[in-house]
Amino acid sequence: MHPNQTAPAAPSMFTRPVPVPPPAPLPPALPTYGMAELRAESSPGVQIRAENGEVFYIPAADEWPDEVFEVMPDNVNAIAPKTIVAMARALLGADYERFRASGGRAMDVWRAITRAAADQGVTPGE
Repeated sequence: MHPNQTAPAAPSMFTRPVPVPPPAPLPPALPTYGMAELRAESSPGVQIRAENGEVFYIPAADEWPDEVFEVMPDNVNAIAPKTIVAMARALLGADYERFRASGGRAMDVWRAITRAAADQGVTPGE
């Protein structure tokens, strides 16, 4: 050290500490919704009445099981017949065979879906 320089002062109890910034504010609490609560807000579905009088329920698109969306194409105007059958099976589930036995066809389900969508001014699945 040069003779004209002094050593830095040692910290003392009178030295102020370097200020610490306050912690970042916590994000606001996110709303949490129960599945039953969300599903209660969904649109009503449609019903198909078979010639023998049996009635089959088709849920609204926001209640469709994931299996329907897995087979549904992005372009519903170019839908393959096998896809219509797969969608009808997924929508009716265990009731599909009973639906078929009562004279129903997958195309009846597709027509009900497209008619309901048109009544609402949307495309099927919207």
